[in-house]
Amino acid sequence: MAERLPFHRSIVDILRETPNNFDVINFVAELIKRTEISENHDAIIEAWRGLLDRTGRIDSSGLTCDLQIQKYEAGEEAERKWKAEQEEIYEDAREDCN
Repeated sequence: MAERLPFHRSIVDILRETPNNFDVINFVAELIKRTEISENHDAIIEAWRGLLDRTGRIDSSGLTCDLQIQKYEAGEEAERKWKAEQEEIYEDAREDCN
């Protein structure tokens, strides 16, 4: 059985192994675009660009832009969660100290 990897590492490995086949490359791009990716967007973008460079293709799928948007949105979500946690800590402290 193959080693189980974090999701982003699996994507990076697959991108590095993807052959120079238009249909396969488009399938992989579409699969990634349809997947919610919460972290390590830069590693995936780097591997995607490496595949494009290796195969002499351009990013006609828009995957790079999609991943950059997902990265931004994941950062916003993480910030919202952090702020909510900080507000809860603050409210608990106010209750405990009064």
